Amino acid sequence: MRTQHWIRSLGLAFAAIVPATGIGSPVGAEGATLRVPEDHETITAALEAAGWGDRILVGPGTYRESLLFTDNAGDGIVLMSTHGSLETVITYGEVSNVNEAVVTFQRCSNSTQLVGFTIDGRDEARRGILCNSDSRPVLSDLQIVGVEYGIASHRGSRPYVQNVTVKSALAAGLFVSGGSIESKNSRFLLGEKYGIYMSGTTDLARIRDCLISENAQIGIQAVEADFTVTDCEIVRNGDTGIILQDSSPLMTGVRIHGHENIGIVMEASSAELIECVVDSNGFGAISSIEGEPRILRCTFRDNPKNHIGIEGDANPLIGGSIENANQFLGETELAIQSSSTASVIATHNYWDKPCIPKSLFQATLGGVKRKPWMSANLKRAFSDCATSRKYHQKWLDGKLDEEGKPIKKRDRRDQSPGGSDAATAGGAAAATSMPSVETPVTSSDAPRAPSSSEPPVPPAASGAPPSADSGTGSDDG
Repeated sequence: MRTQHWIRSLGLAFAAIVPATGIGSPVGAEGATLRVPEDHETITAALEAAGWGDRILVGPGTYRESLLFTDNAGDGIVLMSTHGSLETVITYGEVSNVNEAVVTFQRCSNSTQLVGFTIDGRDEARRGILCNSDSRPVLSDLQIVGVEYGIASHRGSRPYVQNVTVKSALAAGLFVSGGSIESKNSRFLLGEKYGIYMSGTTDLARIRDCLISENAQIGIQAVEADFTVTDCEIVRNGDTGIILQDSSPLMTGVRIHGHENIGIVMEASSAELIECVVDSNGFGAISSIEGEPRILRCTFRDNPKNHIGIEGDANPLIGGSIENANQFLGETELAIQSSSTASVIATHNYWDKPCIPKSLFQATLGGVKRKPWMSANLKRAFSDCATSRKYHQKWLDGKLDEEGKPIKKRDRRDQSPGGSDAATAGGAAAATSMPSVETPVTSSDAPRAPSSSEPPVPPAASGAPPSADSGTGSDDG
């Protein structure tokens, strides 16, 4: 049975590289330091000579070889460049390599580290880095190019990835199937298909602080995958930002922006979107087939076709309480379009006006419950337009405090620029002393036109978008 190793103190700043999983420094002498090309002409030769706990320092240059780390040779070794990834390249050296990878890890612990290289598959290697058979290496400060899959995690593996950039992968920058991943501060860019593709994860995958951008088809596609996404930008990926199929991730602080077709598709999914921004996509979000997604404290802006579409038996919770209010802002034909059999709860949201325009909603079968709605400052809920408009005007006039409560006249005089004497001249001085009202979550990017391919159920035309005036006729009273 393989013994779990613990990383030795290496005399360099590796503590920041290793994830906080209880890794410590064992009792015993430090490992040896081997240098390439001074001590060994190739990295492979240095790996064969090294033992557990050793480190290999690689000087600048291009090394044409394929590397194999196993529990018998390579586990517990730190392989790092001395001058960083721009000056140190490992390029695919064996066309007949059975793993079709530039670097392969098999049964390696998280004491094994690869730091500071460009991994170049020369458009011949199928994989830049392959993690197989319960491997958990640390992969840090890497550039990966010229491959079909940037990083592949299979057979129970769970690499820790940080500060890694994968560019122009033919299939996926990150490919997880029958494994897992922990990724932090990494970028998956310009791929010909997917930024990230996950299916059948064996453990919770965690993706944090990522940029997934300008992949030709889809930013993230997940099939029966268990994962979380936190503080990521998923922007301008050709057709669709995210597709979830039988996957229900927790997504927090994620921006989904600039996709020609759909921002996020949730098929048979009960995903949670919390404090996310979905903006400038053809369609914002689609929930279909079944599932009970939760959309809480999010901002939808300038999705020209619709902000949210609901189909089949899907039953998302959209807002539902004051503390979970969403904001639906900017230009769109429909705020919500539903053909679901479920009665969808979409109460306690702000719809960009003090009163809900009926024309922004299209629902059949189960319908959409949208009363009460929220004020622009997200502090009060209303079910009638007259009261809502009065409150909205007080807010614009600076007559409400940060909690949305009325400011007493004496307090408004005290806050005016000229003190109580200036305030007695009228309410205008008090109003000018209040902070200006800013529209939350803006986008400098103009909306993109949707692609010619339609989503599962395209919305029916609803006429011209409602005007900015919240007057009579189209209001929900």
